[in-house]
Amino acid sequence: MRKLLLIIFMIIPLSAQAQYDEPYPPIKMQIVVQEVLNAFKSQAISTSVLGKYISLEWLDENNLDVKDFKINSYAPTYYDIQLMFDRYVIAEIGGDSWSHLLVFKFINEDGVYRLIPRGISTVSEDYIDPWYEVKSYTRQDE
Repeated sequence: MRKLLLIIFMIIPLSAQAQYDEPYPPIKMQIVVQEVLNAFKSQAISTSVLGKYISLEWLDENNLDVKDFKINSYAPTYYDIQLMFDRYVIAEIGGDSWSHLLVFKFINEDGVYRLIPRGISTVSEDYIDPWYEVKSYTRQDE
């Protein structure tokens, strides 16, 4: 009887885990941030490349069409994902003499994790800022 219970307690968790083919939500969010930041690094910034990560719900609520905008970016030489929690991913980006902290906020739209942007850029109304918050110049060499 003990062997049977032991086998059942081992098989149920293994079979339950086998049902989940998709990565755990924080991993999904990390993958999106990595793809966005890799596009920043390679300067492959386009609405067709990055627009797919913008929340459709956010666009709808704000009566915006992503095709009408460019996606704002930086040109880092490196990035480091620092923290993932709840619906947020925090990453440090930087270059030779500067660094910023970017906070990305996510929404799950039918199993697809998309970014909730800060909004239209304050620098130019032609751009959407894909990050939710930014702390500029956390390091600045002179």
